[in-house]
Amino acid sequence: MNIDLNGKTVLVAGSTEGIGFGIAQGLARASATVIVNGRTRGLAAVRRSLAVATAGSRWLAIW
Repeated sequence: MNIDLNGKTVLVAGSTEGIGFGIAQGLARASATVIVNGRTRGLAAVRRSLAVATAGSRWLAIW
């Protein structure tokens, strides 16, 4: 399925690891701006950096 979320912003709770991170990556591939959220500040920042490098999309980390 081809979904275009360009211009949309999404918040994915619990997205610094596991299923939540996979969902966030999928939304980024659909061109959404993704806000990742998790319990650990450092982990959120690391995941954000990796995601930006791989997906080429816009990400913001909050904790």
